[in-house]
This record gives sequence, structure tokens and C-alpha cells, in this order.
Amino acid sequence: MAAKTALVLIDVCNDFLHPDGKATGALADSLANSKTVDHIQQALKVARSNKIPVYYSLHQQYHDGKYTGFEHWNDMLRSIQASRSFEKGSWGAKIYEGLEPDLKNGDVVISKHWNQSSFHSIDLDWLLRQRDITHVVFAGLVAKACIETTARMANEQ
Repeated sequence: MAAKTALVLIDVCNDFLHPDGKATGALADSLANSKTVDHIQQALKVARSNKIPVYYSLHQQYHDGKYTGFEHWNDMLRSIQASRSFEKGSWGAKIYEGLEPDLKNGDVVISKHWNQSSFHSIDLDWLLRQRDITHVVFAGLVAKACIETTARMANEQ
């Protein structure tokens, strides 16, 4: 089954996971209590030791003018714009240290997702199908949003 399995890491950026991240404040207690970083590191270690490819689904990156003309705002977009979280080229938008892709393992950084699903409007489904991946393990941020939505959408693919 390992040959047909992939690990999908969602939003494993400094602005979410590092104590100095711009979006960490609201998540700090949950990150500490659930040992999120430790669990992601363990999942990554198991994937690598079993030659399971890792797909990185990263958050859209903020830049000036990114949301100009948007008519349908939500709390997440307002928060990202106000804090400049995941700003393009910034330390906060980079993958958390120790979780970086390993191309020799077959890891892939996919298009940045626009909404809570890593399947919506990006190429994850196509990339998984190219390798005949039938089993997917999800880890990352945030369980009740991007992880859950992506898992539900995986069932629809």
C-alpha cells in the first residue's frame, strides 16, 4: 500500500507554525497542546523512511494589491491583509524549518490553494493521479478548516 500512498502537508509555513509567525497567536495554545509540529515531523519521518511522496499544499501568498477589487471578503482574507501574513518572499511564507521538501524522495510543492480545500482550483488531484496514489494522509494546519475540507474533497475525487 505504501506505493499508492502520499502524505499531503497543508500550510506548514512559518507564519502558522513558528512562535514568531504572524498567524500563530490565535493558534498558539492549540499548537502547544496538540503538539502539532511534533506530529507533523513524525508523519514526515515515517513517510520518508517508507519512500512515500510528500505533497506540499501551501497558503496563498499576500502581496500589495492581491485583493484589490474583491467584492466578497471573509474574515480570513481580512486577517491576512491586515497582518500581511504569508507575504510573498517573506520568512513567514517559507516552509517551517525541518519540514522542507526532499526532491529525492519524490516530494512535490503544488500550487498555492485559494480556499480551504487543497483540491479546489489547484493541481493536487491531477498530480496524485499521475502516480496512481489511492491513499492519502493529511497533516498541517488548520484541522477544522483546510485539513477537514481537503479530506472531504479527497473523498469526492
